[in-house]
Amino acid sequence: MLNLLLAYAGIIFGLFLSIISPEELKPGRKYFVAFKNFLFASYLIATIVLFAMQNDYAYVILFGFFTIPFLYLKTKVRSNYKEIGMYALFSVPLFFVMNYQLILLTIIFLYGLPTGTLIRLDWIEKQEK
Repeated sequence: MLNLLLAYAGIIFGLFLSIISPEELKPGRKYFVAFKNFLFASYLIATIVLFAMQNDYAYVILFGFFTIPFLYLKTKVRSNYKEIGMYALFSVPLFFVMNYQLILLTIIFLYGLPTGTLIRLDWIEKQEK
């Protein structure tokens, strides 16, 4: 359980990175979004592959049913609150993938870095208005 807590600490490190270098936030926004989307796709692919390696095809189908609404929300809704749902989605496969949890935990940590940075950037932009 400690490893899950450390994986979710990535969002805190992302917030810390945005405090260290505030001048890089606005020009780097497109790169943070691209990196976050790349890591999201990597997590989905890694989860499907790891379930398939364990011959748990029922989990692949179940995970697909949970993922499709979040993918729809990811494209339609621009809110920081959806990231809580994304992280909840990220934690579900960790309880079913037994041997390769470290791969998924690493992707969760890396996903938190641009997510925390983008959350703070949105907060800064709201304060400027």
